[in-house]
Amino acid sequence: MSEAEALALARRVSEQEGWPFLEPISIVFRKRWFGRGGTWAIHTHIDSMNGHIGITIDDQTGAILEKRYANLPR
Repeated sequence: MSEAEALALARRVSEQEGWPFLEPISIVFRKRWFGRGGTWAIHTHIDSMNGHIGITIDDQTGAILEKRYANLPR
């Protein structure tokens, strides 16, 4: 899975959940210690204290391993 594919999948997941997909965005590929592939970690709205989305995607299968949204009250 390419970075662009991982980003597009993360956008679709956030849309399905009704979460705002705000910039700036951090996309990091974490390679597995053994074997092939790894995971994509995508985080949105990284320069703010509110409205963060975190999505982790398996590089080989495209499975969503983790998804979370943090919107702290003011």
